[in-house]
Amino acid sequence: MKTLFKALPIICALLSFSLGAHAAGLKYKDGDVISKDTSWCGYVTVSGVVFIPEGVTVTIEPGTTVKFVKTDAEYRESGLSEAVIPGSGLRVEGVITAKGDSEHWITFTSAEKKPAPGDWGCIYFDHSKGSVFEYCRFEYARYTVHAHFSQFDASRCVFTGNVDGSRLGYSRASYTHCDIKGNAGKGLNFANCRNTVKYCNITGNDEGIFLNQKDTACVIEHNNIYDNGFDLFLGDFHDEDVNLGCNWWGTTDMAVIAGKVYDEKDDPEIGEARLDIAACRQVNAGLAGLEAVELWKFRTGGFVDSSPAVVDGIVYFGSWDKSLYALKSRTGELLWKFDTGDCVDSSPAVDGGKVYFGSWDRNIYCLNAETGREVWRYEMEPSNFDDHRQSSPAVWDAGPRKPPVVVAGGFNGRIYSLVDGVGKGEAATGGPVRSRPAVAGLGASAHGLRISQSRVFVGSGDGSLYAVDMDNSGGVGQVRWRYETWGAVNSSPAVRGNRVYFGSRDGRLYCVDKYDGKPLWSFVTGGMIEYSSPLLAEDMAIIGSTDGKLYAVKTDDGSLVWTFDTGDVIYSSPVLADGMVVTSNNGGDVYWVDQATGAPKAVFHAGDAVQGLSAGPDGVVYAGSRDGFLHALSIVR
Repeated sequence: MKTLFKALPIICALLSFSLGAHAAGLKYKDGDVISKDTSWCGYVTVSGVVFIPEGVTVTIEPGTTVKFVKTDAEYRESGLSEAVIPGSGLRVEGVITAKGDSEHWITFTSAEKKPAPGDWGCIYFDHSKGSVFEYCRFEYARYTVHAHFSQFDASRCVFTGNVDGSRLGYSRASYTHCDIKGNAGKGLNFANCRNTVKYCNITGNDEGIFLNQKDTACVIEHNNIYDNGFDLFLGDFHDEDVNLGCNWWGTTDMAVIAGKVYDEKDDPEIGEARLDIAACRQVNAGLAGLEAVELWKFRTGGFVDSSPAVVDGIVYFGSWDKSLYALKSRTGELLWKFDTGDCVDSSPAVDGGKVYFGSWDRNIYCLNAETGREVWRYEMEPSNFDDHRQSSPAVWDAGPRKPPVVVAGGFNGRIYSLVDGVGKGEAATGGPVRSRPAVAGLGASAHGLRISQSRVFVGSGDGSLYAVDMDNSGGVGQVRWRYETWGAVNSSPAVRGNRVYFGSRDGRLYCVDKYDGKPLWSFVTGGMIEYSSPLLAEDMAIIGSTDGKLYAVKTDDGSLVWTFDTGDVIYSSPVLADGMVVTSNNGGDVYWVDQATGAPKAVFHAGDAVQGLSAGPDGVVYAGSRDGFLHALSIVR
């Protein structure tokens, strides 16, 4: 705080050069009128009711504290039985712009040495439009923010220790990412409003949200509303039913939730509150929450389990409608689609202007990445099983002036290597191969190595991870070693340095030596590791389990760093985007979590299971869902 106090006079001095009227340490008395645009900075004291008329803007700078003196002053309007400003406050027909930041909050508070709720009246907006509050703290007021026939926005603000957190009539306001907590009366008090309340924590108030009358047009969703005396209360005049969006009410027990909602069941003269109950706490609500927004979505004719490839502004992905799609990454506009003979849940690989992928029709396809025209296809031999969920192909750079080597597995248990669509070798495993192979050099660097110095690592349904040598022509052949687990290995391995990391349906994340397959460590999750593959991020390996949890462990010894519970089965592989780890589950949730701690930062809800995730270089996340869409998602800070 000492640093802040020293910095504020400097900030104010600099601002005085650029703002027409600037005031630090101002004191206002009852009846004062601010007649021209003014900037407040430092400490401002208000004793009585001060008027900001239409056409005047008061700009409150970051770090400013506005103190209201406890007085008997008030402001009344004709026809109303009670004062609209009961005590010191601001009457605003003009505009207040109060934009703090996360390190320099703006505070509206009592001037009393022992402050209490109701010490000052409120900021009263009367036929005002355009005011903005960001990173503001409101405390010890009677009505706090009071408005009639007005519009304003409050974002990342705290309303606490007041009587009512807000009291609005005939207004259109928005509250986003706010904490409305610990108010002696109503957290939010609305009448005849069209307000928006999103991503807020509303807790510890006598009544969380009070809807007095005709508030059916309010949008109230993605909030945490719990531990209030009543979480939602419909007033005597609210004779219409009200529909609230998806909110977390502290529990999923309908009987408990109903007991904290006052509506038609308690008074037959008022309307019914119809609630959409979130399954878990809304992690992106409140001050620290980030908002996940959908940039666009593209509908296919089937499930989208494929993890997209994002290359040169194009997103490539498959669908159960038997097609591979290419879209513009910025807009979702379709560039081309290619039809196969069966479902495509393979995750494509893009290299050298070609896109490679597999289909349940047992073909590995190579297409021109720009046009979608077929270059070649290779048909794998059938198996004795249902030939679904083929392995996704991997592409290995064979060196200068040599075509790439494509390596893929089949449901028939074989591993294939292809060059220009021609088979160069096969290796047999004892079960279906759904794992995407990883190809790695065996020297200190992959650059300049001969093909004979490379090795393919791939999992099999027989419960083993295989290490297969690649010969000079790019053909796979001799199995160098295999490591057996207690469940199918559908997880795709990740290779770093001398280690290989992979998951198994036995619920363990394994780390083995790249050269000889000797075990180095394993970590036990609470479920199976089905299709999730490890993400290597700094010194951690991160993977999902069917117990619904994302696990981060140390790469050197497998010790647990953190877990995050998504609440549903995880099949997807985590990715990094915008400095965070992104995961998804079969409930349709996509989560952004802190890489260092696993703390949730944001969530997006798709219409069905999300099993395919990718991240573009700009931080956009592409989520394939069983709702039939590919969703392009981004974070708003």
